[in-house]
Amino acid sequence: MARKQTLLLLALAATAACALVGGGVSLQLNAINYFVSPFPQGKVVNGTLDVKTLPNQLGFIPATVISDTDLSPESLSRNWSTVDDVWQPAFLENIFVVSNLNTESASGSWSYHDGVSSLVLSPDVVDKIPSGPYFVNVFTGQAHQAFRLYDDFAGSFTQSLLQRPDGRFQTLSAQVPAADSLTIGVPSRLYFTKTPAKPLAGVRVGVKDIYSLAGVKKGCGNRAWYHLYPAAGTTGTAMQNLIDKGAVIVGVQKTSQFANGETPTADWVDYHSPFNPRGDGYQDPATSSAGAGSSMASYEWLDLAVGSDTGGSIRGPAIFQGVFGNRPSHGLVSLDEVMPLSPRLDTAGFLARDPFLWNAANAALYGDNYTDFAGERPKYPAQLRLLDVPADNSSRSLVIQGFVSELAEYLGTTPTVLDLDKEWETTGPPSAGGEGLSQLLNTTYAAMIAKDQTRLVREPFYRDYAAAHDGRLPFVNPVPLARWGWGDSQPDSILPDAVRNKTLFMDWFNDKILPRSPEARTCSSGLLLVGGAVRFVSRNAYINPPVPPFGFSNGHISIFAETPDSVFPLGQVPEFSSITNHTEFLPVAIDVLAARGCDGLIARLAADLVAAGILEVPKVGAGLDGGEILMRRRSAGRVLQ
Repeated sequence: MARKQTLLLLALAATAACALVGGGVSLQLNAINYFVSPFPQGKVVNGTLDVKTLPNQLGFIPATVISDTDLSPESLSRNWSTVDDVWQPAFLENIFVVSNLNTESASGSWSYHDGVSSLVLSPDVVDKIPSGPYFVNVFTGQAHQAFRLYDDFAGSFTQSLLQRPDGRFQTLSAQVPAADSLTIGVPSRLYFTKTPAKPLAGVRVGVKDIYSLAGVKKGCGNRAWYHLYPAAGTTGTAMQNLIDKGAVIVGVQKTSQFANGETPTADWVDYHSPFNPRGDGYQDPATSSAGAGSSMASYEWLDLAVGSDTGGSIRGPAIFQGVFGNRPSHGLVSLDEVMPLSPRLDTAGFLARDPFLWNAANAALYGDNYTDFAGERPKYPAQLRLLDVPADNSSRSLVIQGFVSELAEYLGTTPTVLDLDKEWETTGPPSAGGEGLSQLLNTTYAAMIAKDQTRLVREPFYRDYAAAHDGRLPFVNPVPLARWGWGDSQPDSILPDAVRNKTLFMDWFNDKILPRSPEARTCSSGLLLVGGAVRFVSRNAYINPPVPPFGFSNGHISIFAETPDSVFPLGQVPEFSSITNHTEFLPVAIDVLAARGCDGLIARLAADLVAAGILEVPKVGAGLDGGEILMRRRSAGRVLQ
């Protein structure tokens, strides 16, 4: 009996040991916080090298691996710190040359940077891994990727992610000193090489919390949803398209609840709204892709953010944060494994600072459905129309007017004013029954999102939650409840009526106002610039209870017409802040529309205008020109460059 018990205990112990999984470790190197990936990239120490005696921390030593024959220790110490935020000279303490490198350096002690003594090691037989900074395990000889850790001080993220070798994701378990914020880890850019097959190699991306990623629990901005459902088994098509092209997804970003438009602070109950870093740091970030917009204006270490736009959820944050953002032509990419607001209106798009990267990301996301002008200069349309572009002498209006003038000169055309209501009155379809746009489309958007999301999201959610919690209802924020409740009070016939009215407008607009051009290099018959007043809202202001989103505005044009609609940041204007008691600067932007399916034309225009000096690439910071973000925690550590 005693022997059987012993064998049983040993079996249990073996089972427990097999279940032990490493989650990575956190280290500091010269006061910079790093995460050591638990997944080794390969072996850089063979049996003839004894590195166990080297000074280490938790069995790891910092090291630089050189695998490329065109690199040398002499050159990389000059170049790498300018292109990568993860590598620092301290990684030169141990250099593993794992290529047939023709260099004057040999195994031994050398110095390639002031204050750093380098031990150069040239093992004979090792795994070929990308050049860059690593933490090498002195006991196994395996090299582990180094992730630099950053504080999500703007509250843009809900989860920090690490992509596993099997394509699934797990939580990146690390925490730097911070106040009520997550820690996000990013891998070295040096590990990745862009190729035609991997144009986004190493591009760091944040993803809105409505997209499914294998191994990740989705929350949709709702705590009950997050805790009710298991982690996703698969990654949806849209995100897989980016991963297949080399993108590195570093985290999940906040959305207002179920992607409905919410205003901080009152509407955001389950989670706190992200912070807009511009100006005084307490302006509304706009929703529902609030985390995406906030992150792109706050973090230089993040390259792109994936949002969604049903009713303006990319364009709003792009305007309020002063970055590029696009609502694409509807239907360019499959939205399987994505939480719906209304599939008839939902789109996936980006918020970005760099228009050149923005275009490449569009091409990766939409694939063959993207009209890409990356390899051929378009012949821009001669027609430039203006809708509600302000003509007064306010500082904001003057910025917009200046851009319009420069754009018209660049295109070699003269802009004309579009009166949309008058055009509809004159050329609108007889089947509209003489109703004006505001009357015809007053409840169209509200009906679609309320009826569709009630059926596709609320009903199964309530049913599943009740089954798991003795018939209880989950908590839902005020805005979704108000929209769903209004939809409940309406007859089912309101939805087909809404679809009919949307179709009337879409067919008319795409035929009479902004049709496609028969010439492929032009694509669109014209460009439409849409202005209008932007109301900046301080997040400490009290607001009225939420109501359904009735009405028709310029922002609904692309929603109903299914045309591409992108935000161009133009500049910034001074605004006095009652919070800081100083004059701060807030962004100015404009919407650019083209014909349906001509998405690449707009992105190429943005890149060409930057190259021509008409637009500038916005920086992260309090202003589009940079500057200290007032809410940012000052780092106590020093960064060696």
